[in-house]
Amino acid sequence: MKPKKDKQHPSSYRPISLLSCLGKLLETIIKQRIMLEVERRNILPEHQADFRPGKSTIYNILRLERYAQNQLRCARRHSAVIPFDIKAAFDSSGTPQGFPLSPLLYIMYTADSMNEIPTHTEHGLFANDTALWTSSNIMTYLSSRFQQSVKMHSKVGASREN
Repeated sequence: MKPKKDKQHPSSYRPISLLSCLGKLLETIIKQRIMLEVERRNILPEHQADFRPGKSTIYNILRLERYAQNQLRCARRHSAVIPFDIKAAFDSSGTPQGFPLSPLLYIMYTADSMNEIPTHTEHGLFANDTALWTSSNIMTYLSSRFQQSVKMHSKVGASREN
């Protein structure tokens, strides 16, 4: 059950996927083989962190921190960040939460989600979470970039639901 939710509503409960130990072992072996091929073919976005060898959430946090410091130090520009959390990301994409293979399948499924964001907008992908950041000397440019980015990000998400 989700914390602080009404026990009477079905949406208050988190679905649990039960998998046998043998099933988890087989999924883990399959995941390792797929991951080797995905990395070899460079299928995943460069800035996809989490569930990848050698990259963690810290990778994108440090990228964002360096970006913000550079903008403040060099140009005294306005900067902003928009974080996205995809609701029920694994379950809504057909990859049940709790299965060893689910995170890899999900990030492969969403690998092209940042292809259409505008120039001068950076992004970081954290499994099922995304952060977009940008800066500008002019607030209206900053706002415009974010509006374009959110529109493109939402369009990709909506096309995946159909």
